Amino acid sequence: MAKTQDIIDGVLVRPLETLATNFLSSRYYNGRRIVDLLGTPEDARRWIEVIHVQLHGPRPFTPTTDELVRLRDIRGVLEASYGRTVDNDFSTGSLNALNDLLAEPMLRPRIDLDRNGVAVAAWTPTPDQVLAEFTATVLVASVDTLTGPRAPLLRKCHAPRCVLYFTQLDSRQHWCSNICGNRARVARAATRANSSE
Repeated sequence: MAKTQDIIDGVLVRPLETLATNFLSSRYYNGRRIVDLLGTPEDARRWIEVIHVQLHGPRPFTPTTDELVRLRDIRGVLEASYGRTVDNDFSTGSLNALNDLLAEPMLRPRIDLDRNGVAVAAWTPTPDQVLAEFTATVLVASVDTLTGPRAPLLRKCHAPRCVLYFTQLDSRQHWCSNICGNRARVARAATRANSSE
């Protein structure tokens, strides 16, 4: 079975998940604390670079402080949308925030060839701001995740303090990774031990 996640240069990479789910994973619990890789421009650039290399994500850039606020806002809307998908609790009103984001970029996806003749995703018109390209790419991936064949398989990890969502590729899977599964089993064992005292 493929590895469900890996830490590369301090970045949580989840190769079995969509770009949108990986974007949500820019905030994760590392076993000690919540790590937010959209906290500083340098951390965000490192996250974007690793995702670009490992998952063929959008081209790297260093976001400004205002762009970081924007990225965190987008992540918040996506997290709420993921939660509604998992809970099967969508309403017309709850879709407005996500649809408003989807209306902003005014970019259309297309397929181009890179310098090696490999097909790559591109946008029309070519965005003059990499932030627009980045957000459009993440938002298109979110539509696929929230409405496509993965939507009914989307789950929230049940491990203590974990904030991640995952695609349940196996009916026995209850956690985003083996690490969270182990953490949950240890927590249950500790609860049983404390209640028997």
